[in-house]
Amino acid sequence: MNLPLSTPFASALSPPANPSGPTLHFCFRGDELLVRKEVNGVSVPDLDVTPDAGLVEVRRHYLGHTPKSHIVAVELGAASPAPSGFEYAGLRELFDLLDGEVMALAGRAIQIVAWARTHQYCGQCGARTAPRPNERALGCPKCGLLSFPRLSPAIIVAIERGNQ
Repeated sequence: MNLPLSTPFASALSPPANPSGPTLHFCFRGDELLVRKEVNGVSVPDLDVTPDAGLVEVRRHYLGHTPKSHIVAVELGAASPAPSGFEYAGLRELFDLLDGEVMALAGRAIQIVAWARTHQYCGQCGARTAPRPNERALGCPKCGLLSFPRLSPAIIVAIERGNQ
């Protein structure tokens, strides 16, 4: 689903008690996003991860919502095959194929998934980390170290002066 979001994204840790409307599922196998093949390109699926599809969910992160949809990032197991009609692709390959706002959310989603995958253990003492209840952070129960996701915005700029 390539929703024309055109409305502000609100970050949140958990979905509302009675969520309504569609949900965009940014499902990643490693650094590749699961997308639906369409006649005019690709779209981010609004499917939920189910064992019936052969997809193995490792971790799920509710990212937030727009007035029109909920946004979820899902880390899939390395052996999860793409269901029929779907394929995996890197975000760079999808740059011109996805709506700009959807692409921005995909960029946020992959960073959250990568952070959760790489911070399962404390960098200070090696103990297993646990999610903090009221913030997007992983905490060490042994030494108290907190790890927060590092969201890296990126832009490309061309500076021109005359013909240069």
